[in-house]
Amino acid sequence: MLILVLRLTFVAFMLFSVALQASHYTFSSPSDPLSARQSSVYHIAQDSAGFIWFASDTDGLLRYDGLTSINWLEPDVRRGSRKNTNNFLLTAKGDLWVASWREGLLYYPHNQDMPFVFPIKPNDPHALSTPRIQTLFQDSQQRIWVGTIAGLYVIYPENPLVLHRYAFDEPTHPLFEQRIWGIAESPTGLWFATSNGLFLLDPQHNQYQQFFLPDTEHAISERAQEVRTVEFIDHTVWAGAANGVFVFETACMCFVRIAAPDNLPQPRVNALHRGTNHALWVGAFDGLYQLNSQTRQWTLFSLGYNTLPDVDIRSIYLDSADQLWLGSREQGFFIGTPQYKGFIPLVHTMPATVASLGERLISAIYHDKQGRMWLAAQNNLLYRDANTEDWHAIELRKQFGIRKVFRITADPTGQLWLATDRGLYQLQQNTLVAVNTPFDLANMHVGGVTELYISDAGHFYLGVWQQGLLVWQPELQHAQLELAQLKETNGDQIYQLGKSTDGSTFAVTRYSGVFSQPQPNAPWQRLQINNQNAVDGYTCVLPEGDQILWLCSEFGLWRYDRATQRVSQYAIEQGLPSLFISGAFFDHSQQLWIMTNNGIARFDQSLQRFVSYGKHDGLPNLTTQQKSYSVGPAGEVLFGTAAGAVLIAIHPEYENFQAPRLVIAKVVIDGTDQTKTYQAYPETIELPYGYRELVIGYALVDYRDPALNTTRSRLLGFSDRWSPYDKSHEARYSNLAPGRYVLEIEGQNSRGVGTERPLRINIVVNAPWWYASWLWFMIILLGLMLVLVFMRVQQNRLKNRNKRLQKLVQERTSELEALTVKLKDRADHDVLTGLYNRGGFVEQFEQSLTHARMRHYPMSMVLIDIDHFKQINDQYGHNIGDSVLQHFSSLIASQAKKTDIIGRWGGEEFIMALPHADAQAAKAFCDTLLNTLKASPFTQAEHHIAYSATFGVVCLPTTTWLVDTWVKLADDALYRGKHQGRAQVVLADTQA
Repeated sequence: MLILVLRLTFVAFMLFSVALQASHYTFSSPSDPLSARQSSVYHIAQDSAGFIWFASDTDGLLRYDGLTSINWLEPDVRRGSRKNTNNFLLTAKGDLWVASWREGLLYYPHNQDMPFVFPIKPNDPHALSTPRIQTLFQDSQQRIWVGTIAGLYVIYPENPLVLHRYAFDEPTHPLFEQRIWGIAESPTGLWFATSNGLFLLDPQHNQYQQFFLPDTEHAISERAQEVRTVEFIDHTVWAGAANGVFVFETACMCFVRIAAPDNLPQPRVNALHRGTNHALWVGAFDGLYQLNSQTRQWTLFSLGYNTLPDVDIRSIYLDSADQLWLGSREQGFFIGTPQYKGFIPLVHTMPATVASLGERLISAIYHDKQGRMWLAAQNNLLYRDANTEDWHAIELRKQFGIRKVFRITADPTGQLWLATDRGLYQLQQNTLVAVNTPFDLANMHVGGVTELYISDAGHFYLGVWQQGLLVWQPELQHAQLELAQLKETNGDQIYQLGKSTDGSTFAVTRYSGVFSQPQPNAPWQRLQINNQNAVDGYTCVLPEGDQILWLCSEFGLWRYDRATQRVSQYAIEQGLPSLFISGAFFDHSQQLWIMTNNGIARFDQSLQRFVSYGKHDGLPNLTTQQKSYSVGPAGEVLFGTAAGAVLIAIHPEYENFQAPRLVIAKVVIDGTDQTKTYQAYPETIELPYGYRELVIGYALVDYRDPALNTTRSRLLGFSDRWSPYDKSHEARYSNLAPGRYVLEIEGQNSRGVGTERPLRINIVVNAPWWYASWLWFMIILLGLMLVLVFMRVQQNRLKNRNKRLQKLVQERTSELEALTVKLKDRADHDVLTGLYNRGGFVEQFEQSLTHARMRHYPMSMVLIDIDHFKQINDQYGHNIGDSVLQHFSSLIASQAKKTDIIGRWGGEEFIMALPHADAQAAKAFCDTLLNTLKASPFTQAEHHIAYSATFGVVCLPTTTWLVDTWVKLADDALYRGKHQGRAQVVLADTQA
């Protein structure tokens, strides 16, 4: 045991040391066609939005988002190809400078598509003498330095369109028509790497010093003094040439070559770049090397000094996430992903004799009380001796016919037991013995044991495939089958058993849900979980304390609170790498780990979401195995995959998960690419009226494993629903109606870390000219004028006729009309409120319903009851109660449309018919009316009465002609509203 503890301490220390930095890189080439077809890449940089840019001799200048590239330059129509770009410069203002090998120097000011092309005139001091630009550099004074194959140029920030040729009138100057390979800046001035050594130009440009590299006799003769690159790194000037790497020593004011080991020929250097932790990356014609800038020692990796052999490295870039980008000659570019060894395959600790067995599927893991570690591999049972640390193997399939071990555990005496597809086995003197006693006692045939739990009292709980739960009490020689209802479903089985701190036992099944047993020998009860419509079976159960259950399923992870019966789902949106959850466990520090078919995840308390891990973290395989995990007595945590067991070496307290950024990567309107117009963070995208299609591509700027980045979006103003998380990274909208919309985008990277906030873009679809408000105002005004003129003419024509008839008709009909109106009002209207009474409302409703049925528009009915009206009558008297009724009827009438029908149904009940309104429109009207009622209490003299009402709304097909049917459903909804607390609007259930 002491040896085991010391070994684990050493492993933990070593893993802690590599948790903070990548132990090595894996290199890959891009997969998208445009990136993959590049031949030579001479410069790489990253802009402020996070895009990676490449200067290529194949397609000019590329912008890369991790999945796709776009060509930023227009085609060279004269040559039928893209511009051959050698270098470029992205300034803080957003300007773009492009060094072409054919076109010279191009300047793209911020937000301009067309460049300014500098003239090429050999005899002009303000023009280029050659179209071949080698390098670009911006110094601390914002000056742009241009190095060509035939001289040096400078551009001042106050006049970016004027070029100044350095030493134009000094033919004897060493920099006159000199080829400039690289430029760097140190506190002492500007350094120039040229074909004739290095030059240091003081900050005032008045004096220069020339330096030659030593040991030139070993260099290629025609390039003896050629210096390919110069960099100022870690307060030191470094240079690279055909015969190695050189460092500037201030003591001798000279360059000294970095010595190489005997087995490392001096690299022929093309590029140098700053790394992390004093690393200096060296790109050479035959691969990639690394120096320590402090110790000045070459780094020896596991496969040698050269980490990318046989690749001619021409450019290097290290981004903020330690991603290494390499440009090569004639092999395109490479992406170096740092490999953090947060997980250690256990096979690395095994001898060769058992290593081939240990790297196969591991279905069960167990640490016994003697300190031995047990692994159930395919066809073999492996164990490591605690004292000697020797590994041993026991054949399972050949000797016992066992194909799979589902569980390894021990009884209270420390005796080991195995649940297998061939039944129950006991380990005796390093061999297996089949134990059929519980099957015999229960009069059962021996079956596959898919789960095994042994209580502290020594009682055995065996999940028997397609039979149920076999409970065996050895001391009583008794066994009985429980949960026998599992027989009824073909293929049903118990996946896992778990026990909470209050003594309750839980069983999760393949098809029958979750069962609980509050105490031994008590009846099993099926838990009624509110997600049963989505999930019928679970793959694991993990009790937390005596209240919480974590349940695994094929549809995500579920957290069930036994006290409140509240269920919460965790899915990809919460950082899980997959919805298929195979297992869950707590480690020694009570951190929750989730096993899936696409890696493993840890719940991070600081982020309040899951963090996912994959192959870049050291996992040999992403398919984790159900119930295959174990936490050792010294804190050693192991879990099984399809390619061996894995030791968890993650130190969450030292992990730094930065929220990824979202950027717009593509904007296409009606087939026209307008990406350059809108860039990475457009505030507004404006669309013309009648546009056909808008395509917006977005990218999550996280290059660790971009193929696993996921995003989702929604268009406010069109729909409030989020799209599912997927890997399309694109939104398409066709024929949006004129108006203003807001596109919101969220994303999460391969580790499940999400963006801090949504990326929001305003989308404006312009209206046609006939949507203009002034035009409609003029049309309405003209129409009103015409109506007034017509009415005036008609009025004059009828006026004379009316005068002749008016007197006679008025005398003979006035009494009759008055009587008719009076009788009609008494028959159809309520005397107190002036609204329709019940009979009048029914008559009007039937007429309106007929119109709705003929003209095919919806109709809704609302039944309203004033809340607690009897208390108002009892407290203030019936006169005040009548006034309240009048106040309420006036309020309804003020909010209703002319086509609406309002009536007093009886007492404090009112009724309304709303033509042209479906259920949602009627509900919205009632919500507004309810809010108005709350804001307009009844006031009379000293009485100030705030009251509310409950609304029952029903919308039926207009073919439902019985008024009683409408009233019945509205009344039922009103009753539910009263029952639920009053002062609310309730829609009738029309499906019953």
